[in-house]
Amino acid sequence: MLAERVYRGSSWIPAPGASAALERLTDRGLRAAVVSNTAHGALAELLSRTGMCEVGGALVPVAAIIDSQVIGIEKPDPRPFQLALGALGEPAANVVHVGDSLHSDVVGALGVGMSVAHIDPLDLCDDHRHDHSHSFEDFVSTHIE
Repeated sequence: MLAERVYRGSSWIPAPGASAALERLTDRGLRAAVVSNTAHGALAELLSRTGMCEVGGALVPVAAIIDSQVIGIEKPDPRPFQLALGALGEPAANVVHVGDSLHSDVVGALGVGMSVAHIDPLDLCDDHRHDHSHSFEDFVSTHIE
């Protein structure tokens, strides 16, 4: 129930430092897309309302916002990742997916050939076949800057 309210609910807020980290990433000429499982279908509105990012607006630009509820397909199915790759215009080998779910994000992204940075703030994941970071901000600071 907590996961449903926090991760899939419409009261979502960005993780501390995530917005600034995304802006630093895109300021360096790297492109981003958002791929998320939601229960509400309002991810694009939430990202815009919280000042995180948007497609074709004044906020930090992203190539696409792929919302599972809107497209009717949830990660780890490969199709949401493939939609993001198409929007980015990049092959999977050139893309790193950053996500916090071992099942939805890591399994899904590896399944289409992307590299993965697993956001694991408590160091609970002992799978060393993919990278780990404590936060999106930590990922950008250590891998991009």
